[in-house]
Amino acid sequence: MKNKSKIPLMIYANALDNIHAAFKGIEIFMTFGIKLPKQLKKTISMKILANYDELDFHPSIGNWINIKTGKILSEYEPSSELEFLLENNIDKTLY
Repeated sequence: MKNKSKIPLMIYANALDNIHAAFKGIEIFMTFGIKLPKQLKKTISMKILANYDELDFHPSIGNWINIKTGKILSEYEPSSELEFLLENNIDKTLY
């Protein structure tokens, strides 16, 4: 992540929460003159799962692990820049 500014990158968690709370119930996006043809309603079929994997999240590795097999859900590895940002640049202080 390249930051051309002299101000360090910060994520202000409480400020983001306040913004999301302020927009609750407010229409943020709206149409403006584009009318698409009406689509037929799709029928939704529901299925009860009998076989599913139980997963447990492990923050130390940042991944989900299958409880029975120990298999990791994904092979995603965050970049060192993202890890640094998440560990050091999140302001969680209450105002």
